[in-house]
Amino acid sequence: MTTESRKLLFAIIKWTLCAAIVAWVGVVLYRQIKSIDWASVHFHPLFTLGAAIAIVFVTVTQFVAYRLLLSAYGPVPSWPATATLSWLPALGKYVPGKVVAISGTVYLLRKFKIPAAVALSVALLGDALAVLTGLIVGAPMLSWPAVREKLPGSWIACSVLIIGGTICLYPKVFAALVNVALRKLKRQPITVAVDLRHYVLPLAAAFAQWLFWGLALWLTTRAITYVPLSTLTVCIFMIAMANTIGYLVVFSPGGLGAREAVLYAGLRTIIDPKWSAVIVVAIRLIQTIVEILLAGVAVLILRGMREENAPLEMEAA
Repeated sequence: MTTESRKLLFAIIKWTLCAAIVAWVGVVLYRQIKSIDWASVHFHPLFTLGAAIAIVFVTVTQFVAYRLLLSAYGPVPSWPATATLSWLPALGKYVPGKVVAISGTVYLLRKFKIPAAVALSVALLGDALAVLTGLIVGAPMLSWPAVREKLPGSWIACSVLIIGGTICLYPKVFAALVNVALRKLKRQPITVAVDLRHYVLPLAAAFAQWLFWGLALWLTTRAITYVPLSTLTVCIFMIAMANTIGYLVVFSPGGLGAREAVLYAGLRTIIDPKWSAVIVVAIRLIQTIVEILLAGVAVLILRGMREENAPLEMEAA
């Protein structure tokens, strides 16, 4: 089989799996939503706005982590420029494969005069921190009684994820894992290790994003139906696991279908099941609107930076 044939076969398998997951989840959500009496549904605007603001703060933790990681390798872009690293590539995740989002981050870093090797390393470091912290934070979901009832050994998986994830986050182990990924991509491995000072703060930011994601999920739920504040912790576990699984399912654009399946199953354990489908769709919609608006702001920032640099480039010429 030629290289072109393998690529074509992989693309067919990828899109087939993606279509199957989205279709299955879509049918389940449609049936649930269809049975709802929409006259009884009331969206509370303040809670909805709060959810949107929480998602904005998720992106803040992401670009803060990028800037802190970059500071370990030399000069860093301005805060507005760094914000574009989170806001613009975010839309690339809706392309299957997750390559576009990472490539977008690397492209912007190169535009900011960051060396190619550092740009790719930082992009992978940021994503790896998000995945590992997401697995650790989401692991307690596997110990829920409802999960243990269907998966008796799930508590073992919970322990493995927490212990294994913590080991992987140890600086030397973490750097080694990222270097393995760089070698797989046939790129130069990290030669200068990130020191503890430049590692702890990005790690804290990575954990913080799940707090804001959990708050966004709780506020979205509260906007539709009553849910006690005591369930906020459960929402944090749930969204961390759902988003991380969505990211790891590489053939699903933006984790579409995979994330919704996890959230739908989890929400049914804390609220009236009839609202689960509505909340799953609502938080995806809120997230997408926020990402589109922030991408627009990022474009304006980049345009402003280009206009500021244009006179300097003309003088140099």
